[in-house]
Amino acid sequence: MEAAAESLAAKARLRWTDGSEVDEEARQTEEITLEIEASRTLGVEASEFDVASLLPATTVMRLAAQKASHEVFREATRDPALEGMGTTMTAILYEGDRMHMVHAGDSRADLFRDGRIRQLTDENSWTAEPVRRVLMTEAEANESQFRHVITRSIGYEREVDVDSSGVVVQAGDCFLLCSDGLSNFVQEAELRDIVERCWYHNLPQTLVDLANARGGDGNITVVVVYAANHLES
Repeated sequence: MEAAAESLAAKARLRWTDGSEVDEEARQTEEITLEIEASRTLGVEASEFDVASLLPATTVMRLAAQKASHEVFREATRDPALEGMGTTMTAILYEGDRMHMVHAGDSRADLFRDGRIRQLTDENSWTAEPVRRVLMTEAEANESQFRHVITRSIGYEREVDVDSSGVVVQAGDCFLLCSDGLSNFVQEAELRDIVERCWYHNLPQTLVDLANARGGDGNITVVVVYAANHLES
């Protein structure tokens, strides 16, 4: 697995709330140790074992999301200036032959394969659900004053029910994770064309620069993960 990322704070905001975490060592192995949550789940001391080796990948990721939500919520309760704080999250974890995902909010994960883009996550927002139920058009959603209101996030409430899914990885797959700071400015057809003609390691910077040039009124984060021919590496 090869990975690259780029982030840029919004032009019109004082606080930067989006960001990315790419662990270079995760190209070979990825592990998450969740001592408290694993102890509650399995009923034993987490220090006695490698949690990631015993729990399914999606379970580990869901526990990690809960831990993050607890921490964000706790910080918000300690500081009145942070009241109501929360964040979107889209995370992926490669294990075996599958890419596992957990998601909350209006960031998104896309898969580029064989010249086509496929959205892997569903947006958790005020307008996304009516669009999925064909009660609102995409055009109406884009014009709605509620289009940026998310219905699920990490830390706004202590507990969060994240979406989870997975997909079998094929050599050559390109996974693209981004905040709405990108997706609000670059539509799917244009995104597909850019991915096709751009070196993957340059893709995050290219997309961040494009979204920023078009307004940059949201924090812009892009993470690209590429499955090379030798998946075991």
